[in-house]
Amino acid sequence: MIIESIHLKNFLSHEDSEINFDPGINIITGKNGAGKTSILDAMKFALFSDSRNNEKNIEMIKKGKKNAEVTITFRINNDEYEIFRSLGIKGSKNLERLSYAKKNGLLIAETYEGVTSEISKILNVSKDVFKNSVFVEQGQMDSLISGTPKERKQVFSDIIGLTLLSKNADKIGKIIGMLRSESEQYLSSELKIDTYKENIKNLENENQNIARELEEMKNTELALKEELNGLDKNIKELNGLRENIKFYEKRRADIENSIERIKNDINKLNNQLSESANLSMEIKKIEENPYYSMRKIMDEYFIKKRDLEKLQKSISDISSKIETYNKNMENLKAVEQRHKIYERNKKLLDEKKSLMAQNEVNFREYEHMLYRIEQIKNQQKSMVIQLNSLKARLGNINTDNIEEEKLRIGNHMEDLEREKISIKKDVASLNRDNIELQQNINTLQGKSVCPLCGSKLTDDHIKNILNEYNLKRSENFQRLNKLVERNQEIDNELKRLKTVHDTLNSADASAIPALLHDISVMTSERDKLTGEMEAFKPQYDAYKQLEAEVKALEADINAGERAEEEYNRLKGFLESMDINELNKEFNNYNNEVNEIIKNLSDIEGKLNFVPDYNVYNNTYDLQSRLKKLMDDEKLESAIRAKIDMYKQNMESMEEDLNKIIRDLKDQNDRIRLLENDENKYAELRAEYDELSGKINLAIAKMDTNNLQKDHYNLEIKKYSGDYERLKKIRSAIVNLEKIRGAFDVNGIQALIRKDASASITNLTRKYLMSFNLDFDDISIDENFNIKVSQNSMEQTLESLSGGEKTALAIALRLSVAEYVLDRISTVIMDEPTNFLDEDRRNNLKDIIQYSLKGETNIPQMIIITHHSELTSVADNSYEVVKENGTSHVISG
Repeated sequence: MIIESIHLKNFLSHEDSEINFDPGINIITGKNGAGKTSILDAMKFALFSDSRNNEKNIEMIKKGKKNAEVTITFRINNDEYEIFRSLGIKGSKNLERLSYAKKNGLLIAETYEGVTSEISKILNVSKDVFKNSVFVEQGQMDSLISGTPKERKQVFSDIIGLTLLSKNADKIGKIIGMLRSESEQYLSSELKIDTYKENIKNLENENQNIARELEEMKNTELALKEELNGLDKNIKELNGLRENIKFYEKRRADIENSIERIKNDINKLNNQLSESANLSMEIKKIEENPYYSMRKIMDEYFIKKRDLEKLQKSISDISSKIETYNKNMENLKAVEQRHKIYERNKKLLDEKKSLMAQNEVNFREYEHMLYRIEQIKNQQKSMVIQLNSLKARLGNINTDNIEEEKLRIGNHMEDLEREKISIKKDVASLNRDNIELQQNINTLQGKSVCPLCGSKLTDDHIKNILNEYNLKRSENFQRLNKLVERNQEIDNELKRLKTVHDTLNSADASAIPALLHDISVMTSERDKLTGEMEAFKPQYDAYKQLEAEVKALEADINAGERAEEEYNRLKGFLESMDINELNKEFNNYNNEVNEIIKNLSDIEGKLNFVPDYNVYNNTYDLQSRLKKLMDDEKLESAIRAKIDMYKQNMESMEEDLNKIIRDLKDQNDRIRLLENDENKYAELRAEYDELSGKINLAIAKMDTNNLQKDHYNLEIKKYSGDYERLKKIRSAIVNLEKIRGAFDVNGIQALIRKDASASITNLTRKYLMSFNLDFDDISIDENFNIKVSQNSMEQTLESLSGGEKTALAIALRLSVAEYVLDRISTVIMDEPTNFLDEDRRNNLKDIIQYSLKGETNIPQMIIITHHSELTSVADNSYEVVKENGTSHVISG
């Protein structure tokens, strides 16, 4: 990879800087804080979207600018690549990011993530490995030979990628731990499935045993069934005989009962014959009774008697009605005058209501306006209270034009945010300047050589330089304090503005304009209604007067309502009665009564006595008794014939009874013979039923077992997903353990360390030979311990001279880079001379001049330094200067 150019636009302190690099030694110089390291930051940003010290991307945009751009071009073999990245401020906080990658002028990737991924493919190594091998940061030149062995091993591991492997191994270990934790929740599923399978196996064995027993029981059942079938004919005969006996016993009982009933009937008939001798005498007595012989005359007498009672009752009812009529007529005359007043008031009320109906529309309109005005007053009162409450909560905030105030505050907050970003950049720049000043002060103390140019200094000169450094640091601290104070002021103001802005965005603030508008609209509506009401005032007053008169009339009408109801009731009652008809009926009934009394007197003369109704009433009983006696007299001959028939039937029944008794004896004898077979049948049947029950239980048990098996299979199916997941997790753990073992220190790392130690040793020997140093040999073991031999003796790193340490550090750096990248094309060093004394800087210069210059070892080196004397060995030199806060690049 050969970097050809980089273009910075509004990036950090650079407004528009472009550098064209060539193969060979490219040295960039400039004072501290001039913007040299910003070029290195731009390279990392363009290639990997990295920012310095994890600062926010927005802070890489030059103060006062809206966007920043970096374009870098480089060549690999015969292919030319162009990488572009930009940042843009969109709104108050949002950041817009654009990026693309081109190969030989053709677009091959877009978006930040897409370009970063494509860079790793182009370079064929990861970002971390490339950065650790190609970029040598400030203070890292001696990192491979300084520090403890453990620290050196860590640096080597970082550069060649072993640290990444260890991190991946640790990540895999965490994943394994997570999988093990996850697998624990599935262990119960495995246990349940094993238990269910064992239960299924036990049920299947049990069913096999039941099936064998079932076959034996069915064979026994078949034999019993055949034997029972043989006895079944006799049992059926026995049951038939028993049924016959039941029938004959019932038949015998029925015949015996019938004979008994016939005997009783004959006795009753004989008794009736003995009683019939008295019938004639009783018949004659009844026929001679006067109530019986003159019963028709008495019937007429008592009919007229009942008619007389009915007429007398009717006369009494009519007399009562006539009396009531006369009384109600008197009452009607008493309330007639009040009725006339009531009718007059009703007519007047209808007239008043008619007039009210004509004015009701105007009256309702007036009432509605009056109600609406009162409603508006109440609503305005409530709104004013609400408005005052809102204004009190908002305090002294201007609420006259909320939207304009919100826009003004928002713009002011954006300006303050941009000022904070600028302050942060200035603070960072001042802190870096102070660190560099302190480093220079520390370097000067106890020295007599300038740390920048290497020239000798007198005590006065050193004192003046120190005073100048301290004065500059004091000025920087004063500026820092002012910036911190200003930053705090901005924070306080932002906090205040945010509170105001939030308040203006609140529902309370939003409600104020609406309330003011509503109050104004309601005031206009109220004034309009007040004017309109004047036109309706006369009609309203007339309506109210009519309303009062109607109420007075209604009160009078209500007061006379009961009297009117009484009048209507009396009038209705009198109209419902015809007094003339009542008088006519009264006279007719009196005439009929007199006629009936005369008839009754005539009948009593015929009878020669006044009949008793109770005695008369018994006449009907004598008539019924006489009829019955005469009927009984006719039945006497029929009774004698019936007695003869009963005797014949009884003789026939006694013959049937004797036959039944003989048949019963024969059948009982047969039953006694068959009862032995019945006992045997009962025993066999009990045995057969018991066996059938066992067979059914066995079948039911097998069915239950099968249902249980189905349940267990469903449970297995239910937990099979978890069980399969458990098997997959266990398999994954085994595979991940293998992968972790491969990534771990004893896996591929051991192979890489072994290969790296041998390769880096050989490469370091090669570079040290080209540096012409007095080293017999050098070796780097698998733990990256460095051993150096001089004059056939092993030397410690601490015993080496400054120049030897510099040469060894560069040789190791180049060896590691060549091992990682297969071949070195570009090395970029940032301030490699920091903290090097003059001798070591001269050694570095000599190594660059005589060993690294040219394309034999390293095709391209880019060195950033504030020691300008290194430009003497450069193929291309550039100077970075800063004027008015903006960095510029000047080609040498």
